[in-house]
Amino acid sequence: SFRADTQPLAVSRAGQSSLAIEQMSLRPSSALRLEGPVVADSQTDPDFAQLNRIRVSLRSWPETLKIGDVITARGRLFPLSVTGFANSPDFACHQWLRGIDATGFSWRIIDHRPASPAHLASHLAAYRQVISSRISEVMASPEGGIASAMLVGIRDRIPETVYQSFRLSGPADRPPCLYLS
Repeated sequence: SFRADTQPLAVSRAGQSSLAIEQMSLRPSSALRLEGPVVADSQTDPDFAQLNRIRVSLRSWPETLKIGDVITARGRLFPLSVTGFANSPDFACHQWLRGIDATGFSWRIIDHRPASPAHLASHLAAYRQVISSRISEVMASPEGGIASAMLVGIRDRIPETVYQSFRLSGPADRPPCLYLS
């Protein structure tokens, strides 16, 4: 059965977890959003070790942080939220389908282990950033940000007002491949 290997977090918990960074984006609120699998090492609390993937936001972080790194951080994780209103986006379902079992925030990074130089994800992430920057240099905002999001999946360059319009109308949560068909 689909996703039978892990159970999403049922209640809010504070604790410590290790995360292998697979996705990283700067949010309009100036928070850094990280997403990736939980590393079940000796530094991870037992309640969090059973989770598959988590998404956390940081208010402060080391400048050397990049995709492929493993961090251990203290913070609070929350269960996936339920849809509050009819016809509103179902973020919990979208996150669950992506394999995310909990979301939350971190108030302190305890340990930062850089990725090995041969880590392929780090090179691909850097290449995506270069492509996104070049698109934004050639195309004015908001078109450049939208093109960057559709082509390489980096939504950081979309102005907040435009992103909210996409989000309210639904396309912000669809995979980019649906736009190209």
